Formats: sequence, C-alpha cells, structure tokens
Amino acid sequence: ATSEITGYCAEELAAMNIKEWAEHIHPEDREEALSLLDQARKSRGRYSVDYRFRRKNNTYIHIRDNGAFLLDEEQIPFRMIGSMADITEQKIAEDIIRHQAHHDGLTGLPNRTLVLDRIDLALAHARRVDEGFAVLFLDLDRFKPINDTLGHGVGDGLLIAVAQRLVGALRPDDTVSRNGGDEFIVLLPGVPDAPAAGIVAEKIIHELGKPFFIDGFELHISASIGIAVFPTDGKNAEEIIRNADVALYRSKEAGRDRYAFYSDTSGSFGRERITLQQELKAAVSDGQLRLVFLPAISLTSSAVNSYEALLRWQHPRLGLLLPEAFLPIAEETGLMLSIGDWVID
Repeated sequence: ATSEITGYCAEELAAMNIKEWAEHIHPEDREEALSLLDQARKSRGRYSVDYRFRRKNNTYIHIRDNGAFLLDEEQIPFRMIGSMADITEQKIAEDIIRHQAHHDGLTGLPNRTLVLDRIDLALAHARRVDEGFAVLFLDLDRFKPINDTLGHGVGDGLLIAVAQRLVGALRPDDTVSRNGGDEFIVLLPGVPDAPAAGIVAEKIIHELGKPFFIDGFELHISASIGIAVFPTDGKNAEEIIRNADVALYRSKEAGRDRYAFYSDTSGSFGRERITLQQELKAAVSDGQLRLVFLPAISLTSSAVNSYEALLRWQHPRLGLLLPEAFLPIAEETGLMLSIGDWVID
C-alpha cells in the first residue's frame, strides 16, 4: 500500500534514510512534521503525523504517517517503520468546509466572521506598531429595484461583478468582505487617518459608478460608504464595524453616492436611527400609522374626482412624521411589506 501511495517500490523505500524521507515532505509542512517526529524519536515512542508528501512523479498528496523508530545496537533511532494512508480526499473536503464557513457562497469573498477575525489581527498589529487602519461599510444604492425588476439572476450577477471590481480596485493586503445582501465591509490595514481612508472611498465610488453589463443589461448603480478609523472610532472589531455602519446611514441621509466619517455626533445619530427602527416595527401593530386622503378636485366642475392616500406616522414621541422620515428605514429593515399590507387592509 505504501508503494502505491508514494510511487516508490519497496526496495526504494527500504533504502531511504530519515533525512531522505524528510526531503519528500512539503516545505510548508516539513518543520512541524519533523518536530513531531523528533519528539517521538526522543521519547522512543510511536507517532502519527499528517503532512503532504512528494510522490515519485513529483505530485503531492496528503498522508497520515503512523509508525515508530527502529533503534540500532546503541539504541539510536536509524529508521522509521509503520504505515501510511492517503487522506487527500479527506483534507480536500475539510478545506471546502473550512472555506464555506468563512466565505460568502455567492461572491467567494470573506464573510463577516472572517473579516471580524482579520480586524482583530489588524487591531493587534496596529497597537503593536502604533499605526492606524480603517474600516469601510459599503451599501449599494438602487440595488433593490434592479433585483426586483430584472430578477435574482441579474441581481446575483451584479453582486459578483461588484465584488470583483472592489477587489480589483484595492491593494492585495486589503480585505473585501460581503456582509450580506448588498452590503460589503472593507478593511484597509495601515491607513493612517480619515483623509487617507476618504481617498480610498472616493476611488471605490468612482469605480462602482462605471456601468456594469450583466446578461445583456447595462446597469448603473452607486454606493454609500461609512468610514470608521482606528483608534479614534472604536476599540474592538464589533464597535468599529458598528460605527462604520452608523456613518453609512449618515451618508445615505446626505443623499447617497457619497461617503461619511464616523464622529462623536454620529453616535447620537445612530442611536436615534436604531430607536426609530425598533419603534417602526411596533407602529404597524400598535395603530400608529395614518392615512390622510387628499382630494383631487376638477377645476371645471369643482367635483371631487379622486383621492390620493398619503401615509403618515403618528409617532408618540416625535409627533406626525412624513414618509421621508421613516420609509427609507422601512425599506432597509424589510418592513415595507407589512406597511403595504396595513394600507390595503
């Protein structure tokens, strides 16, 4: 079996000493594998080691090497005996599962779990060398109408193209991740301050402003971006992302297709918006929504031809709110269907 796995015949394997065997271990695995083997040699014990092995045809396979050392007359190990198993398929399956756990299934980008881990690493590095970094929270403008009108196939194709364009616009050391839906999180290690992060945001907005061609459609989108910079805008990964998200909402409030920085005043802005999100969910069931009917009157006969229904929110704390104050929040939180059902009822 060992001959079949390695490609070497029994005589060739028997003639190999430990040093020659080690030369067949993949360079990236060699140090760890030899360390484990050396521990077994010193303890005169058995070993079980996984590593990549170079076969006779110069291809690598994953093997599990189980065995023990043969000792000479002076009790010095001089050869290994044992068995090995080809675990290449198992390792490939494990790699696929590991990749799926840390990457977005549609775009192949890192997911939120992986970008949080990389922000943690960036935090540790930044504190060690006293440098900054930035996190950009990006949301595509006008994506939902495209997805709803042209279908999820076109929408998915657009998200893939956006992901590719983002990766192409940034440095190899930057991380572009998909947060879900049409949201992306970008980690920019080594960016010293907010102005430097703003330059990157401008580049992203410029690149995404170019047309996309998906399934025969020419599509135009834009992006709103919120920026948080370490160390001023957060002390841990979750806080930095949350503050970048707050800045994102500020950029949308300012008109979209732009970027905004997090600041101390953004904190109250973000908290108020989160509060409105929670209150809007209760507004539908608590009867706080109102319909105001505006008559359309004929100029010739003075008769009422029709009525236009206008939505209002009778907020218990803020008073009567117009649609522009809460419908964007409803769109972002998926409450439009509930509100639509309420209007029809």
